[in-house]
Amino acid sequence: MAKRVPTIQLESLDDMLDFPKKEEAAPAAPSAETPVNGRQIIDLQITVLEGFPDHEKKFPLYTGQRLDDMVSSIRQHGIQMPLIVWLTDDGRYIIISGHNRANAGRLAGLTVVPAIITRSLTLDEAEDLFSELNFRHRGLSDITH
Repeated sequence: MAKRVPTIQLESLDDMLDFPKKEEAAPAAPSAETPVNGRQIIDLQITVLEGFPDHEKKFPLYTGQRLDDMVSSIRQHGIQMPLIVWLTDDGRYIIISGHNRANAGRLAGLTVVPAIITRSLTLDEAEDLFSELNFRHRGLSDITH
């Protein structure tokens, strides 16, 4: 006699994973409201972004085919990995990680990019995070010394 397997009624995937509903999604413009643990994820206007000081001296932006491939991918799929952006005490949005995504997004015609906003960094902490994250995303051949 075959064993009977009980039927389980599953909720929707959104309910199981507790994702916010579409109408509860993050605002399209920067907001200083209620960060969680000093961070928030928002769709950030691309025009407010600034590169990290001396970024291109240490980690040059992609060019040629590598850039073209990234622009093509963003046109087709959007930016899938949020940028990490430091909101400074004086209200500037400085990219810590995602300079190439922002650049390719601009070239692809995007006006907003997904970004994780972090507020509670000192300049030294921002520099450490910038170096560590960019080093992880690049090969040694991509880094200037």
